[in-house]
Amino acid sequence: MTKNLGAERPAGHVTILEAARTAGVTVGTIRWWVRKGRLPAAAVLETEQTIWIKKADLSKAIKGRKMTHRPHWRDLSALSPNEAGEVLNVTGEAVKQWIYQGLLKATKLPNGYWRIKHDDLKAFLETRQNLSVALYIAGSEPTVSRISSIAPDFGCKVTAFGSHGAALMAMEDIPAKALIVDTGTFGDGLGLIRKIRKTTRYGSPRILLLSPAPPSERETEAMVRLGVGGCLVSPITDAVLRAEVKALVANAGR
Repeated sequence: MTKNLGAERPAGHVTILEAARTAGVTVGTIRWWVRKGRLPAAAVLETEQTIWIKKADLSKAIKGRKMTHRPHWRDLSALSPNEAGEVLNVTGEAVKQWIYQGLLKATKLPNGYWRIKHDDLKAFLETRQNLSVALYIAGSEPTVSRISSIAPDFGCKVTAFGSHGAALMAMEDIPAKALIVDTGTFGDGLGLIRKIRKTTRYGSPRILLLSPAPPSERETEAMVRLGVGGCLVSPITDAVLRAEVKALVANAGR
């Protein structure tokens, strides 16, 4: 269900996107104002959904700023993927992936750069919760660190668990769409997957297994029955891991 962003608006605040439009600058400039102290740090309120700017402090920053030369070629009504990423709390690469998938409307300029109109980004913000994927990882270091460094590029929020019980409790609270199980460090990974598949209260996640050795014929048959999407055998290169995580996330949204 899409959240009503307006109902969650803190009193006396505007989104960072609205702040940029009010000031007639880019989102990156608002961020720069905060770093340089033109906007006090206390004026910024970050939530999981968006970034809010206190109206009163924004007004003071606008009144106090000196007039500076702004390049005439920059359309302030549109954002670059990196600036849109600042609004969405993801990387510019994640924004580009949403553009390529047709989820976020954008215009490609003759020079090859992408620009996203403010209104199109606002519309995307209102539906983003349905597009975001909570990626659960059942494993331990260094696997968690490797995947955690990749997943944000695809707009994922990563949560890792070190036990069956912790994983199942989290999935019961927020049903999983994507799950990676490292059988080398997590133990009975197939046992966890059997529990998940027995009921719908944990969701119906797309699943990727990481294994220290090739699975036996019996294990392979079990994976097929349990709907496991794939199994990567160590050693796993960064390129392969990145490609498989990308595919897992893309399929999880379907």
